[in-house]
Amino acid sequence: MFMGVMAFFARISDSSIGGTFITLLNTFTNLGGNWPSWVALRFVSELTWSACVQPTVMGEAPEEPLQLPSSCYSAERQMCESGGGVCQTLLDGYYVESALLLLVGLVWAWWGIPTIRRIQDQPVSVWAVTHQRTQ
Repeated sequence: MFMGVMAFFARISDSSIGGTFITLLNTFTNLGGNWPSWVALRFVSELTWSACVQPTVMGEAPEEPLQLPSSCYSAERQMCESGGGVCQTLLDGYYVESALLLLVGLVWAWWGIPTIRRIQDQPVSVWAVTHQRTQ
């Protein structure tokens, strides 16, 4: 993938600028490609649905339901465990995020594919920097 991207950058770069334009394009590629991973990983725990439940003993129902917070994030998890409960994951945020991002990807493809094809149909000269002298 890296070689393909660099070959594309070498093709569209303006030779009058040299490697500076390739470096700039590579920087934009790195910035545009790395932050979505951080964002996706950041929100997995927030999208996880969990609840504090009292464990059963030998299949018996608990005598009293726990009156603790229903979510199990850091502070709530400690309260749940100190009250004798167990944080149980009801729906992992990975699956919620996968479904949401699949929808985002489909919408983006619906918009992006025609736009990308229109850009690809442009001649290489459109990408070149033109130097106009003022007198």
